[in-house]
Order: sequence, then structure tokens, then C-alpha cells
Amino acid sequence: MHTAPTPRPKAVLYLRLSRKTEASTSIVRQNEELLALAEREAWEVVETLTDDGKSGGKQREKAKHALAMLASGEADIL
Repeated sequence: MHTAPTPRPKAVLYLRLSRKTEASTSIVRQNEELLALAEREAWEVVETLTDDGKSGGKQREKAKHALAMLASGEADIL
């Protein structure tokens, strides 16, 4: 009896940087680290969203979109 492979969890990656400084974690580095995590965990990355230059007090449109993807079932992991 052959069983269908288990579908991989779908992940949306969310990157955010409130301000760029020498000590800040760059968007590029965040992306590399999250892609490595997704590979280790066997997640299917369905979208990568970035809010660059958005501080805590500012609107984060991409974060809202990521949460909407979770709510709709487009993604399983954020």
C-alpha cells in the first residue's frame, strides 16, 4: 500500500528592520537565517514579506498581510 507524502508546512517569512545601523541585523541576514531554518524544518516558503524602515510605532502593512495569510490558511507558519 502506497501512502501519499505528508504535505510540508507552508511558511511565510516576515523580515523587519526599524532602522539601519552598524549593529542592526540586516534584512539580508534575517532572510538567510529564516531560509536556513525553513530548509532544516522542511517548510515550503510560500512568500517572503519585508517591512524595511518601519519602527514599532509605524504601520506594518506586510505584517498584517502575513497574519492574514495565516488566518486564511495560505500559510501555516509565520
